[in-house]
Amino acid sequence: MESPRKNFKHPRNLVTKMPRNTPNDIILHALTTEKAARCMEQFNTLVFYVEKTSTKPEIKKAITELYGSKVKKVNTLINKHGKKAYVSFADEGAALEIAAKIGTI
Repeated sequence: MESPRKNFKHPRNLVTKMPRNTPNDIILHALTTEKAARCMEQFNTLVFYVEKTSTKPEIKKAITELYGSKVKKVNTLINKHGKKAYVSFADEGAALEIAAKIGTI
């Protein structure tokens, strides 16, 4: 037996994937808050706002291409302001070096 299709009020796929050519299309900007600074010092992690439809492997590849440092892990979260990526680096002190390079410290 086939079930009848449910008619939704709103379309379910609101976000369409746009083609991204460069890492600068994925990484929007670094976050400079006290919590981000604490993550940088304690956990060797940088926080970035990224494109909402980007995936963890895309973010990892973009960070590696932009800053030339090996990424250990990427955690993401979505809030009302956009998508944040917590990027942990494999090398000790890499987060502080990259933050100094991009001018967030």
